[in-house]
Amino acid sequence: MTVAQWDIFTAQVWDKDHPVVVLSPSGLCRQPFLNVLGCSTLYSTRQADPRHEIILDEADGLERPTLCKLSLIQVVEAGELHLRRGRVCAERQRQMGAQLIRLYGVWLG
Repeated sequence: MTVAQWDIFTAQVWDKDHPVVVLSPSGLCRQPFLNVLGCSTLYSTRQADPRHEIILDEADGLERPTLCKLSLIQVVEAGELHLRRGRVCAERQRQMGAQLIRLYGVWLG
């Protein structure tokens, strides 16, 4: 299975399966462990906190609005990624990248 930065899979975070966004650079996605952003499907009208959350949706290949928590970088075993769900769209990649730079002072390319 090919994995790249910004791909959306299912993996176990917070003790159950959730959507995750691969944060590790594409060139490092063959490593045994990957950095991901945990997400959760929204079943209410809850709004994202623009300081550290973003909502992913159909443009990213997801069936329902999904809250991505930028303030909680998780580490998962690469082999635990399953069910490719989509890929973060280019516009949202820019938004998330800018938010991550503000939060952590790092650059994602």
